[in-house]
Amino acid sequence: MFDTAGCNPEEAEHGVILIHGRGSDGSEMRPVFSSLYLRKSYALFPHGPFEIMKGNRLAWYTHFWNVEPEQNLSEISHSFSIVEQCLDEYKRYNIPESEITLIGHSQGANLLLEFVTDNPRPFNAVIAMRGCFLGHLESERAFNSDLSGQRFVINSGRKDPYIPPKKSEQACDILKDLGAEVSHKHYEAGHGICQAELNDLRKLFHKKFDLSILENN
Repeated sequence: MFDTAGCNPEEAEHGVILIHGRGSDGSEMRPVFSSLYLRKSYALFPHGPFEIMKGNRLAWYTHFWNVEPEQNLSEISHSFSIVEQCLDEYKRYNIPESEITLIGHSQGANLLLEFVTDNPRPFNAVIAMRGCFLGHLESERAFNSDLSGQRFVINSGRKDPYIPPKKSEQACDILKDLGAEVSHKHYEAGHGICQAELNDLRKLFHKKFDLSILENN
């Protein structure tokens, strides 16, 4: 279901759920957690439920993001249940949702944007690296959730060949319309996670998630 890292859960003050991208598994996100130097955090690394290729090449839904949304939304509830199982793990150790940060990369970032919009909770923050909402730019999606006060960090790569800048901007617009507090930063990178991004995330964790420390550009 998920792998773990970090401190003893009975001593944890903070939880971090890290969601991998398409064609990978939970191990993809271990270096991200390690780079954050979070001494009192209990981290979970869930695995996507769909095997798209042999050798633990997993996905959270089987189609790409730019098909009609219904093709992926029909599968995504199963992946939502895996995120819920992670949240149940934190309940076992009395770690409140306000002390849980969600981090996703690529398809994992897409999953988290869909999950939190569909299931609003008072999470500490949601970090989406190279992510977007499902559907092409012209897809009409109706979002009625109240995300007032929820913090989102949307990180884009200027050279990303998979997620166009307009899709990241669309995600920010949707979240802001729903009342969320959003930081959107472009990095001189492609689809992969870059060191400057990890440095900013580490700073963000250690500055109590004051989004003003991130320069929007």
